[in-house]
Amino acid sequence: MPARKLNTTQSAISKRVQELESSLGAPLFDRAQRNAKLSEKGAEVLHLASGCSSSTMPQSSN
Repeated sequence: MPARKLNTTQSAISKRVQELESSLGAPLFDRAQRNAKLSEKGAEVLHLASGCSSSTMPQSSN
């Protein structure tokens, strides 16, 4: 579960996602019943965040 990997709860993640969506003024996910997929804005945010994290995070030497 993603929440366990982040050492938090599902409800805490949901709240943060809602806060981010509110801040951006757009949904990050297209939600249908129990399914969710990235919205267009969600894909844009993921792309931007991926670029930030790969350029600023130190590479592991495993």
